[in-house]
Amino acid sequence: MFAQEIGAKLVLIDAEEAPRVADLLVEKKIPVLFNAAYAPGRRDSGDASRPGLEATGSLEGAAALAKAGVKFALIPPEDPAPRDLLFLAAAAVRNGMSEKDALAAVTLAPAEILGVADRVGSIAKGRDADLVFLGAEPFSPGAAVRRVMINGEFVFERKDADVQTYRAIRDSSGKGRGEVLAVKGGRVLTVTQGILPDGLLFCEGGKISYVGRGRPLPAGAKTIDATGLTVVPGFIDFGSHLGFHLDRTDLGLRRGRSSAIPSTTSLPPSKFIQLDDPSFRAVAASGVTSILLAPETSGVCSVIKLGVGKAVVARETAALKFTVQGGTGGYQALKDQLAAGRKYHDDWEAYERQKREPSSARDPITGTWKGTIESPESPAKVEFIAELKLDAATMKVTGTLQAPASGGTAEPVEGTFDQGDLKLEQTRPAKVEFALKVQGPDHLKGTWASAARKGTLDCRREPLPVASKPELKEPKKDEAMEPFRKLFSKEIPAIVVARDLPAIENAARAFRVDHALEMIIAGADDAAFAGDVAFTKGASLSLGPEFLRERRGARINSAEALASQGVTVAFASGGATASAQLPLLAAYAVRNGLEPFDALKSLTVNPSRMLKLDARLGAIERGRDADLVLFTGDPFSPSSRVKVVIVDGKIVYEAP
Repeated sequence: MFAQEIGAKLVLIDAEEAPRVADLLVEKKIPVLFNAAYAPGRRDSGDASRPGLEATGSLEGAAALAKAGVKFALIPPEDPAPRDLLFLAAAAVRNGMSEKDALAAVTLAPAEILGVADRVGSIAKGRDADLVFLGAEPFSPGAAVRRVMINGEFVFERKDADVQTYRAIRDSSGKGRGEVLAVKGGRVLTVTQGILPDGLLFCEGGKISYVGRGRPLPAGAKTIDATGLTVVPGFIDFGSHLGFHLDRTDLGLRRGRSSAIPSTTSLPPSKFIQLDDPSFRAVAASGVTSILLAPETSGVCSVIKLGVGKAVVARETAALKFTVQGGTGGYQALKDQLAAGRKYHDDWEAYERQKREPSSARDPITGTWKGTIESPESPAKVEFIAELKLDAATMKVTGTLQAPASGGTAEPVEGTFDQGDLKLEQTRPAKVEFALKVQGPDHLKGTWASAARKGTLDCRREPLPVASKPELKEPKKDEAMEPFRKLFSKEIPAIVVARDLPAIENAARAFRVDHALEMIIAGADDAAFAGDVAFTKGASLSLGPEFLRERRGARINSAEALASQGVTVAFASGGATASAQLPLLAAYAVRNGLEPFDALKSLTVNPSRMLKLDARLGAIERGRDADLVLFTGDPFSPSSRVKVVIVDGKIVYEAP
């Protein structure tokens, strides 16, 4: 009213509560410089859920002003003004404002409020040549300022060298990580982070150091132009005999084709092959960069990476392979085998745990306890002796208790110990329950109760005689049993060859139900019909090369049947140099109904997760091994060719 009386033009500054009187502002044509209380990249110490003494603006309030038709300009909440005024407008769009109104709020609207709209605020003939050149649409993710013109002259131009983030990363340790290999312009199928149509990758020190689109190339980087190519992670063969060459002599042929492939291995098979075998490079040229080297029926498996010049052992003991039969006998044989492995593991775990403890360390219960029992009905204290033993694996307590002074004999007691609470029960000559709590080292105190009486007791443990201290004895080491330690520690999975449904059910019972172990089913002729068992028991399946089945005149694609039920699937070549045909095996599955993305996962992230190597292999992500394959087209188009293969950041194959 005051401005109206004196005939002055009124502009509200900050005006955090302007949205509440928007109708009045429209009626009186009062413009607003609106503070939305948002500063990009700065800490917000406010609490919008708790009203303050003073009102604060909001991005939603800016949207409300625009909807009401109030002329307003967005202003930053702090001085000096932030550099990200355009981002402030973009944030208003996210909170309900139209892009047109948001752009006007930082261009034309402030010019009109200041009375200079005839010169700035819009692009029109006769206006000042003040222009901003962006790298993308104003409210898109990559809308960075590239150039700025004022009065027709460029006053700013962003150079690649102006982006210092990457340099800071490289120089934080005082030196870089070595030569950088950049792959740019390709269609990147990251597997875990979507598709980059025009992607950019940096490989340093054998790892992927950047995945994105808009970063300048480091100085001196070696560049691969992947324009028109498709980039995928290196493929993983989940079952290969590569390196176990067939004996093609007359004697070898008479012995059979598989004479060179070990039926079982108690040691890692990576120890039996030549890592500089030329066949490795030939397979790498197909896009297969890692293989699970496995025996035919049972034993240790290794993961090999097909690197430059020589292959590299990625994990010496990567899985333990079993073969199981159906029926009661098949289950019992597997149960006995796992029981022996569990005992070996537990014996070593107990030894290692005991070795880590101080020599004087004792569990809190085992030993001889002496103390007194009291009852309100009897003023005299009764002395007692208890011999107790704690099973650390089950936390069960067994032993005896007697009161020699009253002529009592040693009667058995049993119970449990849990977080300082000891509960015992004696059944003869009458049932007595004891509830004690650890008061300190070698000190127990609590209550007792029978059907007719109750009372308290207090006891202390006798010191362990030096001569009686248990001797630390190392279990006998058995190389054939060593892999079971990794299996039961859940460092590696079990691969179980189970041909039919009864065998699969036995495997699921023994591994998943009895021991909760990671399990991958392999070699299943009935794989397509094992989806329910695999899904409910949390098992994965390895398929190939014969994953198609004919049943009653119909063709069944096991890979598609399992993937559609949510079962994790990986492909295995099951051969030696046949590993080179693994990409075509997946392409054949796609031709017969498998979704291309499921096929890609079956060669990359699925096997890496199944082998617990997903921190290194199986996807194009920062920090993973720089294993990449560049195809001329879709990786599952039979006509696509491999153009470049990169392992650990080094080119191992390049098509002529």
